[in-house]
Amino acid sequence: MKKVFPDYIKQAAVISPAGYPDEAELSAGAALLERNGIKVNIMPHAIGCRSKEFPYLAASDQERADDFMRAYCDRGNDIIIASRGGYGCGRMLDLIDWNMLKQYPDKIVAGYSDLTSLFLAMTSRKCGTPLASVMTAKLPECGKFEFQHLADALCGRKRSFQLEVIKSGSASGNILAGNLTVFASCIGTEYFPDVKGKVLFLEEVGEDLYRIDRLLNQLHLSGVLAKCSAVVFGHLSGCRREDVLPILQHYSKYVNGPVLNGFAYGHELPFAALKYGDTAAICGENAVIC
Repeated sequence: MKKVFPDYIKQAAVISPAGYPDEAELSAGAALLERNGIKVNIMPHAIGCRSKEFPYLAASDQERADDFMRAYCDRGNDIIIASRGGYGCGRMLDLIDWNMLKQYPDKIVAGYSDLTSLFLAMTSRKCGTPLASVMTAKLPECGKFEFQHLADALCGRKRSFQLEVIKSGSASGNILAGNLTVFASCIGTEYFPDVKGKVLFLEEVGEDLYRIDRLLNQLHLSGVLAKCSAVVFGHLSGCRREDVLPILQHYSKYVNGPVLNGFAYGHELPFAALKYGDTAAICGENAVIC
């Protein structure tokens, strides 16, 4: 198959920092990486160690944190890719030695969904580079669009997208991307980064309209919407556009910059990868370049 990943990605570590992965899906994803010439390093608790006390977790908090630390600090790993999301990343944040991670400033950690809490913590602690992208178990489902945008994000190539305008305007700022529920849950913790001037990319899946309203209200009341430079909504899976649009329009008035909708990012395909720290620029009526 055509090579997907750039040449500097030679070894990938696979971790399960949240939920327990499907073994067949993880194996298929690892095989795809190997067909791309990437050595795959599956960490000890990434599979086969489901927590007995909390069966929705891939392993104990300490085991998952240890896997993340070992993968991160191994200079042979060029990228760390989560097997899947679910729930659990937030439980291990207090168990991570953030000062140690600062010794490896260029480490890339890839994933989405529950990885949001880990990515926000990495950003607040100035450790590594979060990459909002498809995860190991999802790779076999991806097509040309996902692989092209994954390569673009890893290589720093700029891309443009035409999106629906909720609130017009122009703005630019560093990318901060995440799941709306997990994003809101981190507000007020020591792991929540400064959002001033950032362009927020937010997605959600399977939430009722009133819950999306509640989450956006939390972002408003906490000052997040007023501090960021723009908001771009990705997939809001399970919600009809005509139903959720009034909610997005209501909360757009609290954002000082533009608000766009319909970016290819979230719990469904298509999925355009986003690298934290890269600049997103919203120019004119409906183009976002990142």
